[in-house]
Amino acid sequence: MAVFAGKIDYPSCRFLNRHIIRCIMWITSGPTNPNLVIEFNDWKSVNAFAQRICFM
Repeated sequence: MAVFAGKIDYPSCRFLNRHIIRCIMWITSGPTNPNLVIEFNDWKSVNAFAQRICFM
């Protein structure tokens, strides 16, 4: 089992969702600029995990 971050794509979010996500990010000191698309995934970690799963 593993946990990976995701992506925030503020411009593609609906109005209410965008503001709810911005509020959560403000509370947790995250990025709140509604014009940003932010990728949080560490793709090397995702690939390493996938390799471990595929070759078990």
